[in-house]
Amino acid sequence: MSRSFCIKYSEFIGITPLDKPIKHIDTIYSLGLVRVFSMDVIYTIRQGTLEDVELALAFRWLMFGNSGKEEAIEHIRREITGRYRAEYQSGGIVHFFAVNAKNEAIASAGALIKSDFPYCFFKPGYYGWIIDVYTMPEYRGNGIARTLLEKTHQWLRAKGAIESRLIAVGKKPHELYEKMGYRATWEMSLTLCPERRTYNDIITRNCVAGE
Repeated sequence: MSRSFCIKYSEFIGITPLDKPIKHIDTIYSLGLVRVFSMDVIYTIRQGTLEDVELALAFRWLMFGNSGKEEAIEHIRREITGRYRAEYQSGGIVHFFAVNAKNEAIASAGALIKSDFPYCFFKPGYYGWIIDVYTMPEYRGNGIARTLLEKTHQWLRAKGAIESRLIAVGKKPHELYEKMGYRATWEMSLTLCPERRTYNDIITRNCVAGE
């Protein structure tokens, strides 16, 4: 799958293309669309639905492929597709997509609700987890990821979450998240079976290789 390709959003959602240029930020609440002008890029923000699972996963595979972790997720494609569908049906997950004037999805950002141990014992008993943040290379540097992330934060607040967490891979993502207020926490990791690489081992290897 080429890094420079665009996903035809119209194949997933019948969304009307932008009909005219916009000279300033223009928020449109009808149909749940947000129309934004950023530098020379005009795009529409659309909240995903159950029908968008394949689109969300397409961006997820791009994200994993871009950071060199295909081996960590290749064997769970079917399982994660089922999980995404179940979470959408229960209202525990969301994605926001940026779509250009040609109805091509150019970026994504998602979030889900997690309630694992020990966070389930502290009010509200769950937190937000950011997922599938990816912008097509030719559209980077226009603040699209930040705008989509702000939409996920709004969704999480509406769900009652008071904390948002994520895994940041690479220098630029770290810089973006830190600018948005994310901070390093106190978690640590130990590989118990040295002969087998963990998810964190793979991430660490690719971070070092990318620096």
